[in-house]
Amino acid sequence: MLSIMNEDQKVPVSYIERTVAQAEVVENLARRQKESGDASLAAQLEVEMEKLAFFQNTAKGGHKRRAQSAIEKARGVMRGRAVTQPLPRI
Repeated sequence: MLSIMNEDQKVPVSYIERTVAQAEVVENLARRQKESGDASLAAQLEVEMEKLAFFQNTAKGGHKRRAQSAIEKARGVMRGRAVTQPLPRI
């Protein structure tokens, strides 16, 4: 399987290709649903959008790296709040 380098990690090309293909599916389904207003197409569109979100997330890299990035962001936010809060009066 081929891979593309993305910030010190390898991302399988198949995930990138699947993301592009799924984006086309979502776009076409959204267009059809908008034209017809069919509720069943709206439900199918929601499912396809979830698939697209999954493929986009996996194209970003491995689960370990994504989790580590989320932890670092949360830690930074909490440190920012702790530093900017006023000290209690004594």
